[in-house]
Amino acid sequence: MKISTSFLVGGLVAALTAAGICYHQAIKFQRNAEQIISVLAEQTAETTAWYNKYNQAVAQKAAAEANLALLKETYADDFKWIKQHMGVQAKDVKGIFKAVTETKGSGTATEDWELEPLDSTEVEEFDSLRWIPVSDSTEWFQLGGWFFLPTREFFYQYRSFDEITLVPYREGRNLMVRGHSKNPNVSIKGLQGILVATDPKKKPWGIGPSIQIGYDTQVRITPGISIQYSLIRF
Repeated sequence: MKISTSFLVGGLVAALTAAGICYHQAIKFQRNAEQIISVLAEQTAETTAWYNKYNQAVAQKAAAEANLALLKETYADDFKWIKQHMGVQAKDVKGIFKAVTETKGSGTATEDWELEPLDSTEVEEFDSLRWIPVSDSTEWFQLGGWFFLPTREFFYQYRSFDEITLVPYREGRNLMVRGHSKNPNVSIKGLQGILVATDPKKKPWGIGPSIQIGYDTQVRITPGISIQYSLIRF
Protein backbone atom coordinates (compact mmCIF):
# COMPACT_ATOMS: atom_id res chain seq x y z
CA MET A 1 0.00 0.00 0.00
CA LYS A 2 1.44 3.28 -1.13
CA ILE A 3 0.84 6.48 0.79
CA SER A 4 1.74 9.52 -1.25
CA THR A 5 4.02 12.12 0.21
CA SER A 6 1.56 14.86 -0.76
CA PHE A 7 -1.15 13.11 1.28
CA LEU A 8 1.10 13.03 4.32
CA VAL A 9 2.08 16.67 3.88
CA GLY A 10 -1.54 17.67 3.41
CA GLY A 11 -2.56 15.80 6.54
CA LEU A 12 0.23 17.42 8.52
CA VAL A 13 -0.81 20.86 7.29
CA ALA A 14 -4.44 20.15 8.24
CA ALA A 15 -3.41 19.02 11.71
CA LEU A 16 -1.25 22.08 12.23
CA THR A 17 -4.07 24.29 10.95
CA ALA A 18 -6.54 22.78 13.42
CA ALA A 19 -4.03 23.12 16.25
CA GLY A 20 -3.40 26.73 15.25
CA ILE A 21 -7.12 27.55 15.30
CA CYS A 22 -7.54 25.95 18.75
CA TYR A 23 -4.49 27.82 20.05
CA HIS A 24 -5.74 31.12 18.63
CA GLN A 25 -9.21 30.64 20.18
CA ALA A 26 -7.69 29.79 23.57
CA ILE A 27 -5.50 32.90 23.48
CA LYS A 28 -8.47 35.03 22.40
CA PHE A 29 -10.64 33.65 25.25
CA GLN A 30 -7.89 34.27 27.78
CA ARG A 31 -7.34 37.81 26.52
CA ASN A 32 -11.06 38.64 26.66
CA ALA A 33 -11.26 37.27 30.20
CA GLU A 34 -8.29 39.41 31.27
CA GLN A 35 -9.88 42.51 29.76
CA ILE A 36 -13.21 41.91 31.51
CA ILE A 37 -11.39 41.43 34.83
CA SER A 38 -9.51 44.69 34.21
CA VAL A 39 -12.76 46.60 33.58
CA LEU A 40 -14.40 45.13 36.69
CA ALA A 41 -11.33 46.07 38.75
CA GLU A 42 -11.59 49.69 37.60
CA GLN A 43 -15.29 49.87 38.40
CA THR A 44 -14.95 48.44 41.91
CA ALA A 45 -11.62 49.96 42.96
CA GLU A 46 -11.53 52.91 45.34
CA THR A 47 -9.40 55.99 44.88
CA THR A 48 -6.61 56.22 47.45
CA ALA A 49 -4.88 59.51 48.14
CA TRP A 50 -1.94 60.76 50.17
CA TYR A 51 0.53 63.66 50.39
CA ASN A 52 4.13 63.30 49.26
CA LYS A 53 7.14 64.79 51.03
CA TYR A 54 6.50 68.12 49.26
CA ASN A 55 2.98 68.23 50.76
CA GLN A 56 1.48 67.71 47.32
CA ALA A 57 -1.59 65.53 46.79
CA VAL A 58 -1.14 62.18 45.04
CA ALA A 59 -3.97 59.81 44.14
CA GLN A 60 -4.27 56.47 42.40
CA LYS A 61 -6.85 53.95 41.24
CA ALA A 62 -6.85 50.76 39.19
CA ALA A 63 -7.23 51.52 35.47
CA ALA A 64 -9.14 49.51 32.87
CA GLU A 65 -7.36 48.14 29.81
CA ALA A 66 -9.50 46.53 27.12
CA ASN A 67 -10.31 46.66 23.42
CA LEU A 68 -12.38 49.55 22.08
CA ALA A 69 -15.55 47.49 21.57
CA LEU A 70 -15.67 46.37 25.22
CA LEU A 71 -14.87 49.87 26.51
CA LYS A 72 -17.55 51.46 24.30
CA GLU A 73 -20.10 48.97 25.60
CA THR A 74 -19.15 49.33 29.26
CA TYR A 75 -18.54 53.10 29.30
CA ALA A 76 -21.13 54.13 26.70
CA ASP A 77 -22.12 57.30 28.59
CA ASP A 78 -18.49 58.44 28.86
CA PHE A 79 -17.87 58.06 25.12
CA LYS A 80 -21.13 59.84 24.34
CA TRP A 81 -20.21 62.72 26.69
CA ILE A 82 -16.71 63.01 25.18
CA LYS A 83 -18.13 63.21 21.67
CA GLN A 84 -20.68 65.84 22.73
CA HIS A 85 -18.48 68.07 24.90
CA MET A 86 -14.97 67.48 23.52
CA GLY A 87 -15.68 66.68 19.89
CA VAL A 88 -13.66 63.44 19.81
CA GLN A 89 -15.08 60.40 18.02
CA ALA A 90 -15.06 57.09 19.91
CA LYS A 91 -12.96 55.36 17.22
CA ASP A 92 -10.16 57.90 17.75
CA VAL A 93 -10.05 57.72 21.56
CA LYS A 94 -6.91 56.12 23.00
CA GLY A 95 -7.77 56.57 26.65
CA ILE A 96 -10.00 58.38 29.15
CA PHE A 97 -8.65 59.92 32.36
CA LYS A 98 -10.78 61.74 34.93
CA ALA A 99 -9.92 63.52 38.15
CA VAL A 100 -12.41 64.96 40.64
CA THR A 101 -10.75 67.73 42.65
CA GLU A 102 -11.55 69.65 45.82
CA THR A 103 -9.72 72.74 47.02
CA LYS A 104 -10.31 74.07 50.52
CA GLY A 105 -8.76 76.53 52.91
CA SER A 106 -9.33 79.35 55.35
CA GLY A 107 -7.95 82.76 56.14
CA THR A 108 -8.44 86.27 57.43
CA ALA A 109 -8.91 89.46 55.44
CA THR A 110 -9.00 93.03 56.73
CA GLU A 111 -11.14 95.77 55.22
CA ASP A 112 -9.51 99.20 55.36
CA TRP A 113 -12.56 101.35 54.63
CA GLU A 114 -13.65 103.86 57.32
CA LEU A 115 -17.02 103.78 59.06
CA GLU A 116 -19.05 106.95 59.48
CA PRO A 117 -19.66 108.11 63.08
CA LEU A 118 -22.56 106.33 64.76
CA ASP A 119 -25.30 108.00 66.81
CA SER A 120 -26.48 106.64 70.17
CA THR A 121 -29.18 104.45 68.65
CA GLU A 122 -26.81 102.95 66.10
CA VAL A 123 -24.23 102.24 68.82
CA GLU A 124 -26.65 99.80 70.48
CA GLU A 125 -27.38 98.13 67.13
CA PHE A 126 -23.65 98.03 66.36
CA ASP A 127 -22.93 96.29 69.64
CA SER A 128 -25.44 93.55 68.80
CA LEU A 129 -24.01 93.16 65.28
CA ARG A 130 -20.35 92.80 66.13
CA TRP A 131 -20.21 89.49 64.20
CA ILE A 132 -21.95 89.39 60.82
CA PRO A 133 -22.26 85.96 59.16
CA VAL A 134 -21.39 85.78 55.47
CA SER A 135 -21.98 82.81 53.15
CA ASP A 136 -22.24 81.98 49.47
CA SER A 137 -22.68 78.64 47.72
CA THR A 138 -22.83 77.37 44.13
CA GLU A 139 -22.38 73.96 42.53
CA TRP A 140 -18.64 74.55 42.26
CA PHE A 141 -17.86 76.92 45.15
CA GLN A 142 -18.75 77.31 48.84
CA LEU A 143 -17.84 80.24 51.07
CA GLY A 144 -18.63 80.81 54.72
CA GLY A 145 -17.36 83.09 57.46
CA TRP A 146 -17.86 85.98 59.83
CA PHE A 147 -17.24 89.69 59.47
CA PHE A 148 -16.09 91.33 62.74
CA LEU A 149 -17.17 94.97 62.65
CA PRO A 150 -14.93 96.52 65.33
CA THR A 151 -11.71 95.47 63.60
CA ARG A 152 -13.21 95.13 60.10
CA GLU A 153 -11.76 91.60 59.84
CA PHE A 154 -13.28 88.83 57.76
CA PHE A 155 -12.70 85.24 58.91
CA TYR A 156 -13.55 82.84 56.10
CA GLN A 157 -13.46 79.24 54.91
CA TYR A 158 -13.86 78.14 51.30
CA ARG A 159 -14.17 75.01 49.16
CA SER A 160 -14.09 74.69 45.38
CA PHE A 161 -14.77 71.65 43.22
CA ASP A 162 -13.95 70.47 39.71
CA GLU A 163 -14.00 67.45 37.43
CA ILE A 164 -11.25 67.36 34.81
CA THR A 165 -11.27 64.95 31.87
CA LEU A 166 -8.20 64.22 29.74
CA VAL A 167 -8.55 62.30 26.46
CA PRO A 168 -5.62 61.23 24.27
CA TYR A 169 -6.78 60.56 20.71
CA ARG A 170 -5.58 60.17 17.13
CA GLU A 171 -5.90 62.97 14.61
CA GLY A 172 -4.58 61.49 11.41
CA ARG A 173 -1.09 60.25 12.25
CA ASN A 174 -0.71 62.65 15.17
CA LEU A 175 -1.38 61.74 18.79
CA MET A 176 -3.29 64.59 20.46
CA VAL A 177 -4.66 65.24 23.96
CA ARG A 178 -7.69 67.31 24.96
CA GLY A 179 -8.62 68.53 28.42
CA HIS A 180 -12.02 69.61 29.74
CA SER A 181 -13.14 71.13 33.03
CA LYS A 182 -16.79 70.94 34.09
CA ASN A 183 -16.31 73.97 36.33
CA PRO A 184 -17.28 76.99 34.16
CA ASN A 185 -14.94 79.20 36.20
CA VAL A 186 -11.84 77.17 35.31
CA SER A 187 -9.58 77.79 32.32
CA ILE A 188 -7.04 75.14 31.28
CA LYS A 189 -3.86 77.07 30.45
CA GLY A 190 -1.61 74.20 29.39
CA LEU A 191 -1.53 70.49 28.57
CA GLN A 192 1.22 67.91 28.30
CA GLY A 193 0.71 64.56 26.59
CA ILE A 194 3.27 61.74 26.67
CA LEU A 195 2.56 58.17 25.58
CA VAL A 196 5.17 55.42 25.74
CA ALA A 197 4.97 53.46 22.50
CA THR A 198 5.25 49.68 22.77
CA ASP A 199 6.29 47.34 19.99
CA PRO A 200 3.60 44.79 19.11
CA LYS A 201 4.44 41.30 20.29
CA LYS A 202 5.51 39.00 17.50
CA LYS A 203 3.12 36.09 17.42
CA PRO A 204 4.35 32.67 16.25
CA TRP A 205 1.10 31.99 14.44
CA GLY A 206 0.28 33.52 11.08
CA ILE A 207 -1.65 32.99 7.88
CA GLY A 208 -0.24 33.33 4.40
CA PRO A 209 0.47 31.70 1.04
CA SER A 210 2.12 28.29 1.00
CA ILE A 211 3.54 25.82 -1.50
CA GLN A 212 3.29 22.09 -0.89
CA ILE A 213 5.69 19.75 -2.63
CA GLY A 214 4.72 16.08 -2.90
CA TYR A 215 5.91 13.05 -4.74
CA ASP A 216 4.18 9.85 -5.74
CA THR A 217 5.31 8.99 -9.27
CA GLN A 218 6.34 12.51 -10.02
CA VAL A 219 6.99 15.73 -8.20
CA ARG A 220 3.83 17.75 -7.61
CA ILE A 221 3.78 21.39 -6.51
CA THR A 222 0.52 22.63 -4.99
CA PRO A 223 0.08 26.33 -4.09
CA GLY A 224 -2.39 27.35 -1.40
CA ILE A 225 -3.02 29.28 1.80
CA SER A 226 -2.29 27.86 5.23
CA ILE A 227 -1.94 28.76 8.89
CA GLN A 228 1.70 28.61 9.89
CA TYR A 229 3.63 28.34 13.11
CA SER A 230 7.08 29.93 12.94
CA LEU A 231 9.76 28.33 15.04
CA ILE A 232 12.30 30.96 14.00
CA ARG A 233 11.40 34.56 13.18
CA PHE A 234 13.61 37.21 11.58
